[in-house]
Amino acid sequence: MKYDTNLGSVLKEKEEMTALILQKNTLFKWDHPKADWGGMNKTQLTELVGKIGVLFKITPGQARLIEPIFGDHIVVTFPDNSKCKKTAMCLVDFNEDESVKSCKVIFNRSLELVDGASGVEEDGLGCVFETPYENIIWLIAEELKHAQIFQKAGSRSRESKWENNYKQVLIKKGIVSGDAYLTDIQEVTVSRNALEVLKELVPQRVDYFQKLYNESVRTFRHVSPNISRVREMTYLKTGFKF
Repeated sequence: MKYDTNLGSVLKEKEEMTALILQKNTLFKWDHPKADWGGMNKTQLTELVGKIGVLFKITPGQARLIEPIFGDHIVVTFPDNSKCKKTAMCLVDFNEDESVKSCKVIFNRSLELVDGASGVEEDGLGCVFETPYENIIWLIAEELKHAQIFQKAGSRSRESKWENNYKQVLIKKGIVSGDAYLTDIQEVTVSRNALEVLKELVPQRVDYFQKLYNESVRTFRHVSPNISRVREMTYLKTGFKF
């Protein structure tokens, strides 16, 4: 029996498997008749999910637990009856031993949902998108990275430990924020990773994205999406009542 000892070939095969699994797991739950989002059809969006997964080096095993869902105005109700109404979200289901059972990453295209959400943090760094493509890349990248982080942590308690350790680092450096979201380790991490993906997929703006990345590192803050230039080009009215 012959074995392929070419590392590059093995890595390429794993990347292709990751992309295929993520693409196979992708679902569309669009009620609005418009058949695209930001100019991309279902095939293009599905391929983009796979491409970003490969850029993040998501393993086939991690990919199997991730279910990307594109909707219009999907709202998630938790056991305590609280509701999550967001343009993008990562919902993690855990096994009894706290290991990750599944990760649903949801993307909504409702303009009403965008308008009803809270405003951009004034103290945050803003990444101004010039095209719907950039906006959608950002959303997919952030939520896929959330799903990967939870799987790498291995348990809820370990992820919480990472967060607490990071807070102690900030305290020692004298960094205090009135909004904990701005210095949340996961939010800081996913926003920087979204910038890395944008640098790769939108090379003509690489200097701009790198500048934001450097500022985030310098200030220990996460970067917020600024959709002011692409709001109505990206999102559509779906009739959602916030």
